[in-house]
Order: sequence, then C-alpha cells, then structure tokens
Amino acid sequence: PVLLPRRSAGLRWSTRRDATMKELFVAGDDFHGRGAVRLQWQRDGSYVASCGANGLVEIFDRHGQQVDEVGLGSDAQVIGLDWDKDGEILAILQDRLATVSLYNLQKRRVTALDTGLKDPRFLAWSKQGPQLAVGSGNGTLLLYRKDTRRQETVMGKHSGAIVCGAWSEFDNKLALGSEDKTVSISSADGSTEEQFVCRGFPSRIEFTPPKPISAGTRADSRSNAKQWTVGVVTRGESLVLFASEDSKNSSGGTVQMQFQTRYGKLINFGWLSNAEIALGFTSGQVVAVRTCDNNFGEELFSERLHRTSLTDLVISRSLHRIASCGDSTVRVVDSRKWKELKNDMVSLDNEDGQLSSMCWTTDGQILSVSTKSGKVYSYLTKMPMVHDTYGVNIAYLSSLREIAVVNAIDLQRGVRVTPIRVPVSIEPAFVALGATCVAVGMNNRAWFYRFENNENPAKTDVLVNEQEYLATVDNLLLNDRYAAALCSGRIYLQPIERNLQGDGADELVSKVFPEPGCADVTCMALTSAFLIYGTADGSLEFFSLHDGKTIAGSELRHEVAIKGIFPNSAGTRVVFIDETGSGFLFNPVDAQVTPVPDLSAETNLVLWDGLDPFVFVTADANELSTYVYSPLTINGPCLTKVGPLEVQDNGDMITEPLSTQLPPGYVAIASFAGVVTCQAPNSQLSKVMLGSHEALHSMDRTTETSRAKFHQSLALRKLQDAWNMALVLESRPHWLALSGRAMEEMNVEMASRVWRKLGDAGMVMALERIRFVEDKYLLAGSIAALFGDYAQAQELFLLSPQPCAALEMRKDLLHWEQALKLAETVAPEQVPKISAEYAQQLEFKGEYRNSLSMYQSALDGLDQASRQEDENAHMPQYDSNATEEAEEKSPSQVEPDPVADQRKQCIAGITRMTLRAGNIPKGVALAIEAKDPALCKECADILVSLKQFADAATLYEKA
Repeated sequence: PVLLPRRSAGLRWSTRRDATMKELFVAGDDFHGRGAVRLQWQRDGSYVASCGANGLVEIFDRHGQQVDEVGLGSDAQVIGLDWDKDGEILAILQDRLATVSLYNLQKRRVTALDTGLKDPRFLAWSKQGPQLAVGSGNGTLLLYRKDTRRQETVMGKHSGAIVCGAWSEFDNKLALGSEDKTVSISSADGSTEEQFVCRGFPSRIEFTPPKPISAGTRADSRSNAKQWTVGVVTRGESLVLFASEDSKNSSGGTVQMQFQTRYGKLINFGWLSNAEIALGFTSGQVVAVRTCDNNFGEELFSERLHRTSLTDLVISRSLHRIASCGDSTVRVVDSRKWKELKNDMVSLDNEDGQLSSMCWTTDGQILSVSTKSGKVYSYLTKMPMVHDTYGVNIAYLSSLREIAVVNAIDLQRGVRVTPIRVPVSIEPAFVALGATCVAVGMNNRAWFYRFENNENPAKTDVLVNEQEYLATVDNLLLNDRYAAALCSGRIYLQPIERNLQGDGADELVSKVFPEPGCADVTCMALTSAFLIYGTADGSLEFFSLHDGKTIAGSELRHEVAIKGIFPNSAGTRVVFIDETGSGFLFNPVDAQVTPVPDLSAETNLVLWDGLDPFVFVTADANELSTYVYSPLTINGPCLTKVGPLEVQDNGDMITEPLSTQLPPGYVAIASFAGVVTCQAPNSQLSKVMLGSHEALHSMDRTTETSRAKFHQSLALRKLQDAWNMALVLESRPHWLALSGRAMEEMNVEMASRVWRKLGDAGMVMALERIRFVEDKYLLAGSIAALFGDYAQAQELFLLSPQPCAALEMRKDLLHWEQALKLAETVAPEQVPKISAEYAQQLEFKGEYRNSLSMYQSALDGLDQASRQEDENAHMPQYDSNATEEAEEKSPSQVEPDPVADQRKQCIAGITRMTLRAGNIPKGVALAIEAKDPALCKECADILVSLKQFADAATLYEKA
C-alpha cells in the first residue's frame, strides 16, 4: 500500500439555513469514482474513512477537510473498514486478499498484516480491547492484538465461511455468523462459549445494549425477564433472538421473529434498548417492536417511509433516533414519541434510487449517507450545546465552525432578522459573548473576534486577540471591555483587545484572582461593572472593574463552598448555589441573604428575566421554575416560587408552586417576559413559554382569560397589571385580593385606590395617614397593625427610628401588660402611668391583689421620679432666662401638676384594693389619712358591700 499526495477536497456547503438537519459537507465521485461507497466513522466522531470504486481510501475530518488519501496497491474491492476503539488504526479488508492493511492515523502510515488466511470475508475491531477479529472463507478465525502485535489463529471455528460478526459493548465477547447457519459467541481469546443454529444464512449480528441508555429508556427491568444476548438477521426473512444461559436468565434459547410478507426482505436492524428493536425492510417499511416477555412482538411503530425501496437503517441511542434511506430521501423517526420528524427529512433528488448505506457517529452529531454514484453526504443531526448571552443577544454554534449572534427579543416576537454569522477557525468547545466581540476556544486557548464596529461592516470575523492560558479554560466570560477566564481555580482578567484605547490611567491591566494563599475560585460571573466570584471556602467577592479593587463590605462568607453564581445585569442581586444544592439570593447593598424556596437539587442554571428585574428562572435538565423577588414587603425581602393562584370569596389567596416542563434535550439560554429561549438538540433556537406567564401573553378578551391574567399578575406581583384586570372583572373578592397584596408590598397608594373602589372610607383614611411615612419599618408596622397582626407590628416598630410607636399601639389597644414590658425598655418615664392604667384594668376584672401590686408599683415609681426631680432642682441653674420666667409667673399661671394627680389616683387605688383584699383596718386608716371626701365615700360603699357597717359609718362621717 502507498500513500498518495493530498488533494483539494471537492466539498460544498449547504445553503439550507432553515433545515433542522444541516448539510455539513459532500465528498463527490472525484474522491471515490463512480460506484458504491463504503464508509466508517471513528468511534469519537473526529474522522471518517470512505472507499469507493477507485480503490482509494479517503480520510476526512468532521468538517469535511481531506486529511489523507491512502492507495492500497491493489484493485481488489474493499469489503471491510473498521476503526479500533482508540481511533488510532483503521483496518482495511479487500476481497480475496490475505493481507489486511492497517492505517495509522497519527503516523500517516500503512502497514500490511499478513493473516495467512485464504479468503478473508469479515473483520471487526473490539469495542473494549486491542483485538482485531478476521474471519475467513473456510471458517478460520484470526485474532490480532495491536498492543503486542501478536496474532492467534483459531482453526475450525465454523465449518463454513464466516460472513458477519460483532463485538459486545460491555464484556468484550465476539459473535460470529457463518454460512454453516450457526452463530458462535466467543471470549476475547477466541474460546467458544456458546453456539446456536439458525434456519438460514446469517447476514448481520448485533449485541444488545448493556443497560438502558437513560432513565427514560423503556426496558423491561424485571429480574425474571429474559435478557437477550444477540440479534441475528437470517436470509433477510427473519430475526433470531438468542439469550445466553447465565445468571440473568433462568433459561437460554432462541426465538425467531417472522414479519409480514408485504414488508419485504429485512435489510437491517438496531437495538434501541435491551427491550426494543427497530427494523428496516426493502418495501420501505420501518418497524419498531418490543422484545420483553409480556409484550413480545408488540409493534410500537410501523410506517412505510419510502415509496419503492429501503436500502439501509441505522439508529442513534444517544439521540433516540432511527434513520432510514431509500429512493432519494433520508427519513428520521423519534424513538421516544414514535413519530417521524418531518423537518429532519433530507431529499436528494439528483440521487434518485442511488442511496446505498448510512453511518452515524457514536455521539449522534453527524449522519453520513453514501450513494452508488460515488458520493458521501454528511449532515449535522446534533450540535454541541455551546452558547452564551450578553444583554438581549445570544451567541450559539450554528455550524461546527460558525457562531451565530441573534437578538433574543426579536426572535421571540417572530421578527425575521438575519443573524450575524461569525466564521471561526476551530470547532469550539466553549463560546463567550460580549457587547461587540465573541470569543471561542478549546483546551487552554481562546480566540476573540469583533463582529460589530469594524471598518468593514460586512466583515464579522475580525480577530482582535488570541490568548493562551496556563491551564484548561473551565469558563470564559466577556463584557464590553474585559475578558475573564477561569482556569484550574484561578481567574485571569484582561482587556479583550490588547490595543484597546480606553481612559489611559483608568484602563485595568491584567489581574489574577484570588490573592496568593486564598481558596481556589469555583465559579465566576462578569457584569459591566463587577467581576464576582465564589471560592471553595464559601467566600463571595465583588471586584470593581472601574476602581480596580475589591469592594470592602460587599463580600459574603458562606458556610460551604459556592458552586454557581448568577447575578442580575447590574450585579446588585446575586443568586448563588452552594455545594449542597441549596440556593440563596444575596443583596450586596445590605448584605441580606434570602433562601430560595423549593429549589430543585439538580438546578444548574439561573436566568434573570431581561424585562422584569424582579423575576428569575431556575433550570435543570427537565424543568423550569419561576421565582419572583420582592425587596420590600411587610415581612422583609420575600422570594416566592410562582405557581397557580386562586382567589377565595373573602379575598384570601391560595397558591401552590409549579414548574414548567422542559422538552427533552433542550437547554435554557435566556428569559424575557416569561418566554425562555432554549437551544434544541439540533442547535436551533426555540421558545418555551413559562406556565407562570402563559395567560399574560394570551390575546383573548374573555372573562376567563381576564381572570387568569389577574391571577398571574398577582402571583408575579405586577400590581398595575392586576389593577387593569380587576377593572374588567369588577369582582369584590379580586379587589380584596389586590388590596391585600398591595398592602403586603407596602404600596399604600395602590391599596388606597383599591379600598376607595371598595367604598371603605375608614381604611382609606387610615392609609392616607401613613401614606408619606418614609421609614420602611415604621410603614410596615403601621400596615401590620391595620392587618391586625399586632405582634409583627410591634417587632417592626421596635426596628424603626420610633420604637415608642410600638408602645403607643399597645396603649391604644389597652394591652397594658405588653405596654408595661415595652415601657421598661423604650420609655421608662411612662412606667408609673402605665402601671396605674394596668391596675385599673385589673381592678375592673376583679383581680384585686394584682391590681394592688400595680398601684403600689406605680406609686413607688412616682416617688422615685419625684426624688430625682428634687435632686435636679438643687443643682446649680445656668439658664437665667428660665429662672426669670419662672419668677414672673403668677400663681394663676402655674400649670396643674400631672404627677400629683397620678399620685392621688394611685393612693386611692391602693386604699380601695387594700379593702378589697380584706385588710380592713389598714384600708380605713389609709382612707382617713388621704383626707379625700370622695375617696372616703367610695371606700365606705365598699365596706357596706363587705358588711363592715361600723367602719363604713366612720368613713361616711369623714366624707
């Protein structure tokens, strides 16, 4: 074999931008000659080998660029191509040649392996080990190990020619089919473990997958269900299923599946799971059936997808797709929903009747179709989920080497806009979007392209910088001026363009975070003003890009490591997720941390709504959840998971958190007004409407729709929108619900408007009195008092600049016991008066001994206050004006002494309670000592009620 000089690839790129499956490249007959083409993708999907009638083996990369061209030195037809598990060596088998060509991709060299076999018919590399199996026309098996370069021949493996075979994916077993109508299953060293007989010649063998591909795979997982080992196509008429006798099965054996004659010959099949199988027939019929015990043979899908014939069928378990080719079309079926994907259909009108075979990469990204005319068409069926957002723009991988930048709002509104397309030099592993630049990269390198503000507006791929970092890039972020790269626990911050003309001294030079000796950085975020990062020891730091220094006082010290941070566009609110899966919202202005309720443990993304600054969306692989943040409520900052809301007849609201299901394979990118832009598995952008906003986007004007809009507006705390809907509904329960939410949000103006609409003048007047209160705690306390939640009102008043408001509230409510406790801390001078008031209340209730104690406490307090005043009176006076004014006052101008009145009230109370307590002599003495006729008469009346007539007579005489 010889290597031929590389030639320019005859490729063309698809212009079908709207197609779901995008044409990636076409290798024409100038590479393969006119005739059928055999092709095989490398296991990791990086390179594809193809060979046609001209006997040359072409090696292309996944972008369609010719890597090499191998001349085999013989015109014999190539009947076998296979890559080893590492993608290093391509084995090439030619018809009736005893030599197998081994092409080393890295060395670009071909070596000849002399098998010593007379008529090799089959070859296949192991999927797990270094073995290459070659089967001959006389039933001999050759095993070659690439690591030791030793080969072992197993004579008499079969009595007839070995024509097909396969290696298992999990235990390195080899199944071989022979023209002697037997199938053998051997170990990696060639020892036969099992063998069974078929009714016809085997033409294709495939092992069952080792386990369900995902949690959604519909396999029969019962322990007593038979686990099939291999499936074998015989004579194109039937499918034989064989189960080994091992610990998984109570008994082995074979089952032959026959199909309707109208389907035609069985061309190919593939295992969708270990209990489902897809089959393609010459008539164009594609069928999927169950193979589990209870539902064996049940058809899951059956449809004639091709008019005249079907030539091949392949499956991708990673994509849950079945692809078939025939006539001039390629058709694709979704094996989860069991329906054909019309948008994935490919029509090759110029290849009518010429499609011959297909090959899918293991990851499902590229599907290649070969034709009998010598061409190979390759299509992108799945794109890497590579994307980023900045403002309203989204950058995503639209082709393997092309970035598209689109306006998300225009996309959601259905405005037809042409994306900005940025050709790049590599197939990126990550992308980062800034205001005017986009960066792509892989491993430890990044390339920065400016797509706007270029000298030539039509040029969107001006390379402005290329950066090589010291370690693999884990994350890369851009804003309008800077790039931040997270590499192995360190952040490298630098200007995007090295020749950036900025503010001179204000321009930030490159900087590395964190400082030496600090914990590694685990995550980061970049806004227009801040670099925010979290560390392994739970620190959350803010670095000002304008000042070039860390902002003191805005940092957070969390108890466990932070694994993800998601700030709003301004960086004034940050949602972060720690290593336990718990989420929190951090306000760097006041260092307040609010837990995120009902957060899924699988949450990996938080999207702040681009049009509603108080709404964000959390996402995991399966669902989206809407949260609304209220920074100012009577309960403090409030974070609520939004769900359906119902209004009761009394205005109470009942809500239950609910999430929105995410279509399988979709990845959320951005959210605007409740519409989430996602990237689908085919790389196209799609919209998902959040259940929390669905009614708000409805154009219906029915009463039911208006009610739904009111409920969702209220759940999202959009009070003005709820007011507009309430005007349409004119329902008292809805007005009450709106008033309650407005008062909870401390929106006094809105609450007053609602209560005025309800005709409640008293509530309107009460709200107008507090309308211009500026302190949030004082206002919240006043609203809580209106709600009747006096305990909460007291707590809020105590946090305000006027803690005495809590005392006044308790006094107004005649809650003297609570008022007394408050007065001891906020207004000690009011303790005597409040004690007296409390004593009166206890006297009225008949609790005379407690009342006596309160009266005595009040009197003691008054005496203590009087002594304090006397001490102050004997101190030197420095205010001469005050002294002169006091001397000029006439006796008639002297104001009444309230302390004296309180003292008199306390003495009277003590006297009465002493009598009520049964201490008659002391009570009579106190009444006489008081020299108060009214008190004496009152005490005499008490004594009469106690039947103490003599003492009563004495006091009557004194009165």
